[in-house]
This record gives sequence, structure tokens and C-alpha cells, in this order.
Amino acid sequence: MGVRKVTEEFNSVMNGKVEYRKKNSTWSAVLLLKARGLSHHLVGKRKTIEFSKPSYKIERHDSDDMRKKILDMTYTEWKSATRKLNHELRKRCPFHLG
Repeated sequence: MGVRKVTEEFNSVMNGKVEYRKKNSTWSAVLLLKARGLSHHLVGKRKTIEFSKPSYKIERHDSDDMRKKILDMTYTEWKSATRKLNHELRKRCPFHLG
């Protein structure tokens, strides 16, 4: 599975719809709200924080062969794949991280 396929899959998950606070939202919007809630909790603006809602249901699309191939990767192969993935993610990132 190539880097492009991984980033496309991640984008499709983030653009997926979920019901949150009685509205249909994307997972990316919910993730942003949860991160904001965590920051408010850390600086003392909120006393509690909720991460269990909405719940995410995972569906696997990989095969046993693909899982075995990933688990059998050498460190060098894993490092190379990770480097390629990070490069592709940075290239497609809509904002600059520094």
C-alpha cells in the first residue's frame, strides 16, 4: 500500500460524517473540538473532559497477508516507509507546523 493510498484513506476517515451534539459533523471537526476541550481542561477552564463520545467503529480493509507483511518488515524497511509517509503527509498538509 503506497503513501498516497494511506493519505487518501486517512482523509476519507476524517471527512466521514458522525452525529455529535445532535448535528452531523465530520470527524476532523469533532477531533478539533476534542483537542480544544483538552486544552481548556489543561489550562483550568473546564473541570471535566469527555473522550468517549462519539464512539468510532473500526472496519478493517486489510488482508491477513498485508498484516503479516507489515509485521514482518525489518527496521530499515519500516524506517523507509515511515519517511516516505511523513514526506507525503507534510506535502499535503494544509498548514505549516514549523
